Amino acid sequence: NSWTCKKYGKLNSGWENDLKAGFTECMRVLERYGVLIFKWSCRDIPVSKIIACFGYEPLFGHKTTAQSVWLTFMKVY
Repeated sequence: NSWTCKKYGKLNSGWENDLKAGFTECMRVLERYGVLIFKWSCRDIPVSKIIACFGYEPLFGHKTTAQSVWLTFMKVY
């Protein structure tokens, strides 16, 4: 019932597959050497679990707050 949930939605069961499918689609439509910037709040799920879910290592990441991490991915194939 939180404001954040109402505004942005929430992850349901099977969220790993949903995030993986979304990430895969983003990478599919990127041109070669295209860049994807991804922001994640680590409040409930650590970013390491998200990276494992994607199966693709970011070029680098940047922690902006105690909970927010920005990751940069590049399509090189």
